[in-house]
Amino acid sequence: MGEKAPAEFIIASMTAFIGFYTFPLLIPFAHRFGRKTMKKAVVFFVGLTVLSMAYMASVHPFDEMPPKRMYVIRSEKITTREIHLNFAAADSSPGLREIVTDLAQTFGETHKGPEYELSEVEMTDWNDDWDILYPFSAFLTPYKCRLPGVENIRKIDKSFNVKAINDMLDPVGGTRS
Repeated sequence: MGEKAPAEFIIASMTAFIGFYTFPLLIPFAHRFGRKTMKKAVVFFVGLTVLSMAYMASVHPFDEMPPKRMYVIRSEKITTREIHLNFAAADSSPGLREIVTDLAQTFGETHKGPEYELSEVEMTDWNDDWDILYPFSAFLTPYKCRLPGVENIRKIDKSFNVKAINDMLDPVGGTRS
């Protein structure tokens, strides 16, 4: 499925499926409290559900520009001494292809020919580059580029740094945004 998989829908479906099986267990438990208490509890939980749905629908934690979940893995084949940089996205991330292409041109061996350029890899059960994320790896859209060999790695004069522009830490709430 790759980046086209609706991750939020998959999680919501799993939650609904598990809730469907646990709901019948609540019925015998609820009969212990009486009819009046049950009516109040139903009204309370319906109201809580409506309020939480309204709140979640109004909050937009991400804009459409940055990738939400992006994974990077560096792999080295010991037998052939090839080094690859693997990128993958778990969400539909506008601009991911441009980010990955830029990284491949900066650090990869793109000047040696088309076989060294960035390539989109088909995700299968036999793609061993992403085994560490199995079974979640089936939901990724992977890319791969070849890096310079170990003997040429010291010749790269460019550095790659990731930093937060607007980083706010809330020590009381234990959150970072």
